[in-house]
Amino acid sequence: MPNACSSSRAECVGSTCTCKNTYYDTNTDNTIGGTCETRRSLGAFCSSSHSNNKQCADQNASCRGSSYICSCDDRYHQDGSICKPNVALGGNCQGDVNNECSDPNAACINNKCTCSVGFYWFNKGSSQSNCRTVQELQVTGITFSNIKTTEFIVSWTTPTRSSYVSGYDVEWQSWGKVVDAKSPQKVTGLTPGKTYEVKVISKDTGTEPGVTRTTSTSKQQATKPSIPGPVTSSENDLDASDGIIIITWTSGAGVTTLYRVKLFDGDTQKGSRDPTSLFTTFNNVLNGYRYNVSVTAKSHQFNGDYLWSETKVSTIKTKVQVPEAPRNGVCQSPTDSSITLNWDAPSLPNGDLVRYHIDVINTTSYKVLFRDETTGTETQKVVGNLQPGTNYIFRLYTENERYNSTTYAQVSSACKTRLKMSESPTKLEVAVVTSRGFDISWEKPGNTFSEENYGYVLQIKDETGSCWKEVIYRCSDCSGSFILSYLTNLCDPTKRDPVIDKTKQKLASKLTYTAVLHPDIVYTVSVTAINDAGRGHLATYTQRTNEEAPQKPYQVSVIQPVFGSIGKLVPQNQATQLTQ
Repeated sequence: MPNACSSSRAECVGSTCTCKNTYYDTNTDNTIGGTCETRRSLGAFCSSSHSNNKQCADQNASCRGSSYICSCDDRYHQDGSICKPNVALGGNCQGDVNNECSDPNAACINNKCTCSVGFYWFNKGSSQSNCRTVQELQVTGITFSNIKTTEFIVSWTTPTRSSYVSGYDVEWQSWGKVVDAKSPQKVTGLTPGKTYEVKVISKDTGTEPGVTRTTSTSKQQATKPSIPGPVTSSENDLDASDGIIIITWTSGAGVTTLYRVKLFDGDTQKGSRDPTSLFTTFNNVLNGYRYNVSVTAKSHQFNGDYLWSETKVSTIKTKVQVPEAPRNGVCQSPTDSSITLNWDAPSLPNGDLVRYHIDVINTTSYKVLFRDETTGTETQKVVGNLQPGTNYIFRLYTENERYNSTTYAQVSSACKTRLKMSESPTKLEVAVVTSRGFDISWEKPGNTFSEENYGYVLQIKDETGSCWKEVIYRCSDCSGSFILSYLTNLCDPTKRDPVIDKTKQKLASKLTYTAVLHPDIVYTVSVTAINDAGRGHLATYTQRTNEEAPQKPYQVSVIQPVFGSIGKLVPQNQATQLTQ
């Protein structure tokens, strides 16, 4: 039957005019109307004015894209003027045709469809195989331990799909690398205090034959800095005359970004500095003084953090200068031939104290009679070789390890020796020692330095220094006498016997006293004569009393136990009491 369709480009198919194969319907095949247009070749522009996108000559191509050109459908690729099915992973490909591999993340490499760089072949050999990002093969959780100056240990967690990883390399700089490393991995040969970008590289050898593909995870870590060297400050650096000193030191090996320097006076921190160079200054320090200086080095920064070295501690001594004079000198405890001086150390010794010097000056001529000195740094000195009843002036000087003070502390108040004290009594003896006491005897001094001997003070003290007994003898027929309250170092009045009066003649002869004491105790007996100056020099004697044998008891009460008829004890108040 002749073609009943109005267009020679159409034919009647199933009672419907349909465009021939080499043409397409501009109003789609299922809609009445439209015209039959020549199908477009691959790469040719197609119409966007209607809904039919099957305008292309190749049945596996469509009018698509923002430019509306005929291009191959999904899973097909253009090969010359036709669309061919994409090649599966591992299949043969031509290499000069774009997008011929079925996986969008694959490319034709060496005439084989292979996962592109940055992807690995997942489920190789399976119909479900595809190309997945190599980031899935990266390790996680990189940590560092046992961090030292030239080494540390790096550890990591293997990826979930570690079966696709053929091995791991650890790299920390262009020349630093450990091939086929195992976690944990020691890294050595590092520079102290330096920060390293440590990479753990995952290797894939199964995607592209003969080629190793890699992906990596990295993390920064610094090594521990080397300990700094000791303080090297010169004596002039440590001159604290202006209150400021300069601290210098040497660096350790490797890298340091700054130092933390601290100054200590004993355990008390006086200051802290953070210099980037090898020197710093401290103020408010004293001359001739020892301080401790600690120096710690800081590493390069890594991940917002840093490491500190071990601390180097050095002891320094500031420059020794002339010391100041002693302070607060006083005269105490004068005798007829000596005065005890007490004072305080200088506020600024400006060095190690060695001793003190004392000029003894006559108050009449103001001439230095002689110079005395301490044996060490003690702040008390008994100055002897003085005249009785004489006023003196004392000038105190400080000596440190290098200099003597140019100024002095002058002491003149209450610096008068006493009148001459009597010599000590002679022939002090203890006899007839028992457990309950002993006899004491003594004779007059060789010289009382007085017209008359006004009497004696006898004291008995135990080994703790406690006074047990005091006896005072007074001359009953001397022209002079003494006032009891003016005598020094007396015992408590409760320990004192009534004053015993003796004539000059009796006092000039041998005196005796019988002391009643306790058993087995060491007692010290002392006797002094009394003259115009008061109590004289001591004569002493030490004696232990005898032990005492047990004594017979007395007034002993014995209770006679009495039993009742059935063998029970009768109460005590019903017993017979016997007294012996």
